[in-house]
Amino acid sequence: MGNVYARIRNGNEDHKLGMHFRITRNEWLKYRSGRYSDKALMTSIGISYSQFADILYEIKSRIEKGLGTAPTGNLIRAQVSLLIGGSTAERGIWQAEADGKKGRMPLTAYIERYMHDLISGKRLKTGTSKRVSDHYAHSFGGLMKDLKTFEKTRRKGRITLDDFNKKVHDELLAWYHHRGLLPNTIAGKFQRLHVVLSTAYKEKMTDNRYCCHSEFIPRGQIVDHIYLSDKQIQAMLNLDLSSPQKVRILVEKCTFDKERERKVHQLTSDTQIGKIELARDLFIIGCLTGQRISDYARISDDMLTQLDAMDFIRLRQVKTGKKVVIPMDARVAEILKKYNGCPPRISNERINDCLQLLGELLGWTWNAKLDPTRMGHKRGPRFCDMITTHTARRSFATNAFIAGVPLASIMAVTGHTTERMLRRYLKLYAEEQAVIAYNDLKGFLDLD
Repeated sequence: MGNVYARIRNGNEDHKLGMHFRITRNEWLKYRSGRYSDKALMTSIGISYSQFADILYEIKSRIEKGLGTAPTGNLIRAQVSLLIGGSTAERGIWQAEADGKKGRMPLTAYIERYMHDLISGKRLKTGTSKRVSDHYAHSFGGLMKDLKTFEKTRRKGRITLDDFNKKVHDELLAWYHHRGLLPNTIAGKFQRLHVVLSTAYKEKMTDNRYCCHSEFIPRGQIVDHIYLSDKQIQAMLNLDLSSPQKVRILVEKCTFDKERERKVHQLTSDTQIGKIELARDLFIIGCLTGQRISDYARISDDMLTQLDAMDFIRLRQVKTGKKVVIPMDARVAEILKKYNGCPPRISNERINDCLQLLGELLGWTWNAKLDPTRMGHKRGPRFCDMITTHTARRSFATNAFIAGVPLASIMAVTGHTTERMLRRYLKLYAEEQAVIAYNDLKGFLDLD
């Protein structure tokens, strides 16, 4: 048997605070290594391993709030007393399954533990041995903060795993709408909430099956996007940005409103103006390779390969881990040569700012006439305002489809696993759809 302590280090301070309970060495080693079943009983203190983890997470979160040593020690003792030694009524939502109170864990506490397990690697991608991305893991932190704010606004106490029914679901949905969140953002949050609640049900933390309801995840919305045609891509590539003077001459020919003028002034400062050409070149690489910004921004000479005397780019996609082999466009080879095979890094946000400026310099300032309810609050109505790093991937897929490239070949390059997902990237104007339909219907209709 051994005592469990909380150890707090802050600068030169190093404190050990007793938690007033003892467990066996084997139980501690099982917990530390993660080789335990959540429902297995820790016989030394009469609670499950999952509850023990919850206690430590709760104590850790209290310490991380920056409480002083003395009050933290008192809180630890009070917390342990409440969770282990308190009465059934006091323990309430933390009651052990051994006491027959499944589902009383706070939803936010379970989400915190779920996120911690994703970050630590205890939970992996479903059906694989791979860890989830840090971005995905931390997205549950945003959901947890939302629910804590919602609980305060609702003023009905903490929501437990058992409590999440249709009424709570509809209240949360209305709360998100009242905050002005877009349909796809709301759908994404409920998607993560569904993952958490369905996992809790599978792990027998609750008998609540409301998450299985067909309308649990509200419907999202297909967001309107633009793409660059082959001619537009070439026009952007032909823009002479080879010196700061030439860039400033192009900028002087344009007129900007006051808000845009401040942004343009920042982009054309002595320290930033060189990034406009770099952003353009990286974007062109994306338009000609069909990859995401996380992949096309890191393409370099060491990814080049040859197959049957033909040049290709071989890379493993960051988001999916999928390996793709991309035919090398001569324009991509020229861009890589310009940067000695390895273009410098630049932030995603800075690339977007530069791309929208380039769109203005090229005169792409017309109103795109997209549905404003399906655009997103960060974009303006003009065509140039809608160009982002992801426009490159959409442009590649759409231009390849218009050129008659089979969907299977496009998917081999973009890494899409289903035609349904790929088709979401195809952004055809009505006139282009009409031309494709005309060619497809030649054998059926008399079009001479």
